[in-house]
Amino acid sequence: MISSNDEYPFYIKNTGANNGIPNEDIDVLPVWNKNIKGKGIHIRFYIPGCNAKHEAFGDRYYENMSYNYESKNRNVSIAEETDLILGTSAVSIATAGLGKGHYAGVAPESTFSVIVPNNKDVNIQNYLDKLKVTISTEDIIVDQSTFCNFPWITSHHYFYYRYLEFIDSFLRTYVTGRIYHGIGYCIPTRPQRDMPHLFIHYPHVLQVAACDVRGGIGSNHQHDFATVVCAPSTGLPNDDFYPDFPSAKYNNLTGENNYSRFCEASVAAGVAALLIQNNPNYPQEIFYGF
Repeated sequence: MISSNDEYPFYIKNTGANNGIPNEDIDVLPVWNKNIKGKGIHIRFYIPGCNAKHEAFGDRYYENMSYNYESKNRNVSIAEETDLILGTSAVSIATAGLGKGHYAGVAPESTFSVIVPNNKDVNIQNYLDKLKVTISTEDIIVDQSTFCNFPWITSHHYFYYRYLEFIDSFLRTYVTGRIYHGIGYCIPTRPQRDMPHLFIHYPHVLQVAACDVRGGIGSNHQHDFATVVCAPSTGLPNDDFYPDFPSAKYNNLTGENNYSRFCEASVAAGVAALLIQNNPNYPQEIFYGF
């Protein structure tokens, strides 16, 4: 468990590098991030990195596709079977493919941390008490490093997340409307949003996909199988949802100059908090990987 009581400024610039060459500072913050700051404890969620050999549906990974910007190496660590997995992009297929709680390869840099809120609207401290975690923040913070296909993102890039209603109130309904079991909750982006059939055989998967329709939302319930929720997180057009995001200026389907996957981190933070809050019957070991 990673903990921090440091105070995070409401405005943090990304000064990452692309192949070792620093980029210009890019300020990517959702509109509700402005003038927010807080203290809290990091709770780590694992995200499989770009190193996944997803076509194998297994736990084999490409080491040369992984890079840890902190230690400057390409070592790939392995998550425990009890870790909660939030997958991104094509990597989520590999995570879902693990199915029965087998290992999931995790690049050391491919994690994000969530500082869970403890306020009148989100009271999840009762569940976190089991983990001996003390929360002292009023916002969720997503510390995202090396998101899939964005090698210049560093561990110094933060997202503040407030309330899931800022994205779509329907997402809350789908997340809280059923009890989930297992360890693999996938938050994928392209191209999986058009291939929900890949996940229907995995009852432990909650897929939050992008939506290309303004204000669109949908779900795909396959009995006891996975639930697929299409949230307006990275789809076109997203000006209404993320007016301050550079991705609003580009075609998300082409991927050119596309920062849209930043939105997925905020969605993941809200989903993670709701999963903890609304599933008090989770096996406690589900949280060991935080």
